[in-house]
Parts: sequence; C-alpha cells; structure tokens
Amino acid sequence: MIALNEADRLLEELRQTVANLTPLVCYSCARCSSGCVMTDAGCVPHSIIQLFRLGLLDKVERGLWSCCQCLKCDVRCPQDARPAILILALRNLLVARGLTPPKGYKVMLENVARQATIQPPQEVMNKDFDFVSRTTLGLPELGKPANMDAFRQNLKKLAANLLEEVDEK
Repeated sequence: MIALNEADRLLEELRQTVANLTPLVCYSCARCSSGCVMTDAGCVPHSIIQLFRLGLLDKVERGLWSCCQCLKCDVRCPQDARPAILILALRNLLVARGLTPPKGYKVMLENVARQATIQPPQEVMNKDFDFVSRTTLGLPELGKPANMDAFRQNLKKLAANLLEEVDEK
C-alpha cells in the first residue's frame, strides 16, 4: 500500500512526465464509468481515480490494463479529471518501475507490430453454430497496409524515444 504522501509524490511525477493531471477535482459522480465499455473487465475510471488519491495503487492494477483507451471517460467527465490520461500515465509509471504488463498485452503489441491489428482475423461461430470466416462470408482478406515498413519504423522510433525518457529518470 502506498502512503498518501507517496500518492502526492506520484501525482507530481505524473504531472511532470505526461500531462497536467487533475484527479483531485474528481467528486465521484461516475459519469466516466457509466460510459466505460471495460467496467466488466475491472476498469472503473472513477474508482481508479479515488484509489489513486488514497494511495492504493495495488488495488487499481487490473483496471489499468483492461482500459482500452477509448477516451470516453475523459470526454464525459464534468470536472476534467482526465481518468484515461491518468490510467495511461500510471501504466507507464509502473512499467518504468519494473512491473511487467500482462502477457496478453505483450502479445497484442507484437500483433500490432507484425500485422497492424491487435489480433489476426479468425473464424467465428454464427447463430447456426457454423464456423465462418471472411472468405466464407465473401469478404476480402485483410491485407497488410501498403506502408507496413514505414509503420514498423515509426514503432521502433517511438519505442526508442520512450526508452530514452525512462533512462533519463
């Protein structure tokens, strides 16, 4: 458990590294959470803000990694507490401190680097319990973007820049 003064220090560190975060203005109206598509997976933005304010980072970890960064919570917040930005900042901070993200997160990132999607196309079951694919539905196969090499180069540059920022701290 993190002490309140440690939470204040973390908040200041996050402000300096990511954005001007304002979780202290959150009054738990839950408008951010009411629009979140990942609440069933543990991401409850207003709870994450409150737990962070209390210094209970160990309680928010599951919610941090299930957030899909759709930014609905940021848009819905009447106080501009910026929960999505706080979640992203906390992820970055935890990784910089040596926490390993969940295995599925790494697989997803590898898929993005390999094929520019988070998962390859797959067969799914229809209402008649038959498996269908893009081909059986008459849909064209998904091709890699024409500029996949440029996409990979940009990913490498971004990763290098992020690693440099972490090393500087």
